[in-house]
Amino acid sequence: MSARAMESDETNDATLMIPNPVTANDIAEEPPPASPAGEPRPLEDGEVDVSSPAQVDAGAAATAMAALWHLPIPHGLNFEASSGTAVVCESIQTFEGSSNSKTTGPRIFNNVVKAVRFSPDGTCLLTSSEDHILRVFEVPHHLVYDTPTSFSVTAAAAADPDSNRINSTVNASNGNEWQPCLACPEGETVYDQTWYPLMNARADPLTACFISSSRDHPIHLWDAFTGQIRASYRAYDHMDELASAHSLAFSPFGDKIFAGFERMVRVFDTATPGKDFDERPTRPTKRSRCGGQNGIISTICFSPQDAATGMYVAGSFAGSMALYDYRMKGDALLSWPSPHNGQGITTLRLSYDGRLLFSGARKNDCVHCWDLRKGSLLSSFWRDASSNQRLGIDLDPAGRYMATGCRKGGEEGKRGALVYDLSTGQEVGGLGLMEDTVSDVSFHPYAGLVAAGMGERHFDVEHEDNEEDEMVVEKQKARRRSGVRLFQVPLAGAQKGEVGEGEGE
Repeated sequence: MSARAMESDETNDATLMIPNPVTANDIAEEPPPASPAGEPRPLEDGEVDVSSPAQVDAGAAATAMAALWHLPIPHGLNFEASSGTAVVCESIQTFEGSSNSKTTGPRIFNNVVKAVRFSPDGTCLLTSSEDHILRVFEVPHHLVYDTPTSFSVTAAAAADPDSNRINSTVNASNGNEWQPCLACPEGETVYDQTWYPLMNARADPLTACFISSSRDHPIHLWDAFTGQIRASYRAYDHMDELASAHSLAFSPFGDKIFAGFERMVRVFDTATPGKDFDERPTRPTKRSRCGGQNGIISTICFSPQDAATGMYVAGSFAGSMALYDYRMKGDALLSWPSPHNGQGITTLRLSYDGRLLFSGARKNDCVHCWDLRKGSLLSSFWRDASSNQRLGIDLDPAGRYMATGCRKGGEEGKRGALVYDLSTGQEVGGLGLMEDTVSDVSFHPYAGLVAAGMGERHFDVEHEDNEEDEMVVEKQKARRRSGVRLFQVPLAGAQKGEVGEGEGE
């Protein structure tokens, strides 16, 4: 265990450092302002009545989500616009090595970017890579806010001399190289990471945080301003040894942390760090005849803003998926014993209306779309996932597009993320060709931005002294690329000044 982790574990008096959990009851009990006559307040332009979640469709659910956090309403995207997508900045040298050890850590060959995820408030991007470092990138303000704003994650953390912040965003002297503002080192391989779901860094800095899990370490709650560990959550197995979580997810309102282990989901109270947790076995034993999910719980997914009320889906490396009610213990409500021909499930995403489930597996070239109400397969989308690498899936906030990582997305020797229009089931223009495998993609919650992580483990095969073989190897090395790219996608019918309106006040 690293010295930083041990020091943090000794100090779990984090009452003032943990976000105040919000529950569905808290939101329901807060009545909207009424008109002077006492009648219900009329809805404003673009506002959605969420008093009956069952009546809210995908686009309306995304709008309700933005309203809850007081964020701009998300725009629809137009991947088929003639202007096409454009790379606005990228971070390559950060992951491929430089002299700044605080930025990149020791140079590592095959430093694959494993995951990218925008924060719920759209101010930051979180990445995980093979060098065991979690990096936070600040999204350039001109891409998010239409009006000037003095808010900055980097500036907000500048007063803390012990922070892991790095005073840079986009390095103008080096093209459009995008550099992280925070580097948070974990002791071992990072298994999973996720943002606090109600993060709003501008309104409440205490909500600017995320959790991560790594091998032989407890779950850590990180401060997104300073890069320091706020708290730790430890799980122990039947031998009283520390167990590492392989997957993580916050409950929709942030009051609980769900962690996946072997044949087990453990639930921690966000406000109570330490080793207190609730166990929810997915299968009693490996050879149990009563069924259930076997193997390591590799991914856990909730619907945004609890659209599928009380439900979450868990996938395992043994190849099964199951739907559970997180409000109580018990068997699965719905199960899929082998949705991807027995291949390990690596990625799950629920739609914004809570009706559709998207699943992906290793060594399986399909992303499946399932009807969560019946458990039936609705459609499949092709991608190249012919390795054991985890390739991410994400949905745009308007609920129209699904993007997925891919090993080969175009010409021979070129890779690229695939984007599908869910209304037609057809592939659209996407993000263009890239030099290496696209490992993960993430849509910005309200601006027309998409982040893509790149990288794949490559293994060189020694050849006899042959100039042609050496030239082939050198060409292959030249095509390898690990890093992050930020794309700007044309908006569908957005008028000037709509995105981020009022954010500079």
